Amino acid sequence: MKFKDPYSIVCSTCGIGSKLPVKELLARQARCPSCGQLLTDVSDRMYAALDMWSDYVAAIVLTIRIEEQYPGVFDMTMPSSKLSIPYKTSLPRLKPR
Repeated sequence: MKFKDPYSIVCSTCGIGSKLPVKELLARQARCPSCGQLLTDVSDRMYAALDMWSDYVAAIVLTIRIEEQYPGVFDMTMPSSKLSIPYKTSLPRLKPR
């Protein structure tokens, strides 16, 4: 995931909007150009977005690996929260490659 550089922010202290370099925001060194407040709250939200994206990609990769080893485990006609597992058994133990 990438952020558009410069990144548009609104200072939580003074409410003034500005555009700041992504590098400074991710380094937690960016300050509001108006009031000088350190913008760690913006940095924290950016890192949270990166974490969510990373978790999503990891889940997709895991799903693909399980489907490669055990074709048909995921029935795409059912809601994604349910697995199609024959005979109501638990998932087989995955073998390391």
